[in-house]
Amino acid sequence: MYSMIYLVVINLYSTITLSQCQDTINMTDLRKCKLTHKGLEYTGPVSKTAGGVRCQFWETTNPIHKPAEGIEDTNFPDGTKKAARNFCRNPTGQEDGPWCYSMDANLREDFCDVPLCIFT
Repeated sequence: MYSMIYLVVINLYSTITLSQCQDTINMTDLRKCKLTHKGLEYTGPVSKTAGGVRCQFWETTNPIHKPAEGIEDTNFPDGTKKAARNFCRNPTGQEDGPWCYSMDANLREDFCDVPLCIFT
Protein backbone atom coordinates (compact mmCIF):
# COMPACT_ATOMS: atom_id res chain seq x y z
CA MET A 1 0.00 0.00 0.00
CA TYR A 2 2.75 2.46 0.90
CA SER A 3 5.92 2.84 -1.04
CA MET A 4 9.08 3.24 0.96
CA ILE A 5 10.78 6.58 0.47
CA TYR A 6 14.42 6.88 1.43
CA LEU A 7 16.76 9.81 1.45
CA VAL A 8 20.31 8.89 0.63
CA VAL A 9 22.98 11.25 1.89
CA ILE A 10 26.45 10.79 0.41
CA ASN A 11 29.57 12.72 1.27
CA LEU A 12 30.42 14.11 -2.18
CA TYR A 13 33.83 15.45 -1.20
CA SER A 14 35.54 12.08 -0.84
CA THR A 15 36.07 9.05 -3.02
CA ILE A 16 34.42 5.93 -1.63
CA THR A 17 34.58 2.26 -2.39
CA LEU A 18 31.71 -0.18 -2.09
CA SER A 19 33.12 -1.47 1.18
CA GLN A 20 32.95 2.06 2.61
CA CYS A 21 29.36 2.69 1.50
CA GLN A 22 27.85 1.31 4.68
CA ASP A 23 29.73 3.93 6.69
CA THR A 24 29.14 6.77 4.22
CA ILE A 25 25.48 6.37 3.26
CA ASN A 26 22.66 7.16 5.67
CA MET A 27 19.24 5.79 4.75
CA THR A 28 16.31 7.42 6.54
CA ASP A 29 12.69 6.36 6.11
CA LEU A 30 10.95 9.69 5.48
CA ARG A 31 7.56 8.27 6.48
CA LYS A 32 8.78 8.09 10.07
CA CYS A 33 10.01 11.66 10.49
CA LYS A 34 9.79 15.20 9.16
CA LEU A 35 12.67 16.95 7.39
CA THR A 36 11.84 20.42 8.69
CA HIS A 37 10.32 21.70 11.91
CA LYS A 38 7.15 22.73 10.06
CA GLY A 39 6.93 19.31 8.40
CA LEU A 40 5.22 20.61 5.26
CA GLU A 41 6.70 17.64 3.36
CA TYR A 42 5.69 14.97 5.89
CA THR A 43 3.66 12.11 4.36
CA GLY A 44 3.91 9.50 7.10
CA PRO A 45 1.12 7.49 8.73
CA VAL A 46 0.86 9.18 12.16
CA SER A 47 -2.87 9.61 12.77
CA LYS A 48 -3.10 10.56 16.44
CA THR A 49 -2.46 13.83 18.21
CA ALA A 50 0.41 14.22 20.66
CA GLY A 51 -2.21 13.56 23.35
CA GLY A 52 -3.25 10.27 21.75
CA VAL A 53 -6.57 11.39 20.23
CA ARG A 54 -7.45 9.85 16.85
CA CYS A 55 -7.43 12.26 13.89
CA GLN A 56 -10.49 13.11 11.83
CA PHE A 57 -10.31 12.48 8.08
CA TRP A 58 -9.38 15.65 6.18
CA GLU A 59 -12.18 14.99 3.68
CA THR A 60 -15.35 13.71 5.28
CA THR A 61 -19.06 14.28 4.74
CA ASN A 62 -19.83 14.30 8.48
CA PRO A 63 -16.97 16.08 10.23
CA ILE A 64 -16.92 16.53 13.98
CA HIS A 65 -14.97 19.72 13.30
CA LYS A 66 -15.52 21.67 10.09
CA PRO A 67 -12.16 22.32 8.38
CA ALA A 68 -11.02 25.92 8.10
CA GLU A 69 -11.75 27.82 4.89
CA GLY A 70 -8.88 27.86 2.44
CA ILE A 71 -7.50 24.39 3.10
CA GLU A 72 -7.33 22.97 -0.41
CA ASP A 73 -6.03 19.75 -1.98
CA THR A 74 -2.93 21.62 -3.12
CA ASN A 75 -1.97 22.29 0.52
CA PHE A 76 -1.24 18.58 1.06
CA PRO A 77 2.00 16.83 0.06
CA ASP A 78 -0.18 13.79 -0.78
CA GLY A 79 -1.87 15.83 -3.55
CA THR A 80 -5.41 15.70 -2.13
CA LYS A 81 -7.27 15.77 1.19
CA LYS A 82 -8.66 12.33 0.37
CA ALA A 83 -5.15 10.91 -0.12
CA ALA A 84 -4.06 12.48 3.19
CA ARG A 85 -6.78 10.38 4.87
CA ASN A 86 -6.68 11.10 8.63
CA PHE A 87 -2.90 11.46 8.80
CA CYS A 88 -1.17 14.35 10.53
CA ARG A 89 -0.27 17.05 8.01
CA ASN A 90 0.46 20.77 8.01
CA PRO A 91 -1.71 22.24 5.24
CA THR A 92 -1.71 25.67 6.90
CA GLY A 93 2.05 25.97 7.49
CA GLN A 94 1.82 26.07 11.29
CA GLU A 95 5.19 26.77 12.96
CA ASP A 96 4.76 23.83 15.37
CA GLY A 97 4.50 21.25 12.58
CA PRO A 98 2.00 18.59 11.51
CA TRP A 99 -1.42 18.63 13.15
CA CYS A 100 -4.93 17.31 12.62
CA TYR A 101 -8.55 17.88 13.53
CA SER A 102 -9.39 15.50 16.35
CA MET A 103 -12.20 13.00 16.79
CA ASP A 104 -12.82 14.48 20.25
CA ALA A 105 -15.74 16.93 20.17
CA ASN A 106 -14.03 18.99 22.90
CA LEU A 107 -10.69 19.30 21.07
CA ARG A 108 -10.90 20.94 17.64
CA GLU A 109 -7.29 20.41 16.56
CA ASP A 110 -3.96 19.47 18.02
CA PHE A 111 -0.37 18.98 16.98
CA CYS A 112 1.05 15.53 16.36
CA ASP A 113 4.20 13.96 17.71
CA VAL A 114 6.19 13.55 14.49
CA PRO A 115 9.93 13.40 15.19
CA LEU A 116 12.47 15.44 13.28
CA CYS A 117 14.71 13.35 11.01
CA ILE A 118 18.22 12.96 12.38
CA PHE A 119 21.07 12.24 9.99
CA THR A 120 24.20 10.81 11.54
